[in-house]
Amino acid sequence: MNYREKAAECFENLGIDMEEAIRNKYSLGDILSDSLSFIRFIVEMEETFGIEVGDDMLLADNTMTIESFVDTIGSIIAVGN
Repeated sequence: MNYREKAAECFENLGIDMEEAIRNKYSLGDILSDSLSFIRFIVEMEETFGIEVGDDMLLADNTMTIESFVDTIGSIIAVGN
């Protein structure tokens, strides 16, 4: 399973269709409207991928698109390997 498929599972756990969110150019803020949902999602991504999402990403406003976020996760994974 590649990182995009794993990310899709994480989104699905929140009831979000990742591909639809990408097609509609949703931002993280569009789908994770409260801070608790955002933190739960980040923790799930970290545990799923065995990575640590940097504070710079956590402090960024939630205007990052879903596609950009998933690509960033892919970059973090690539650097870690």
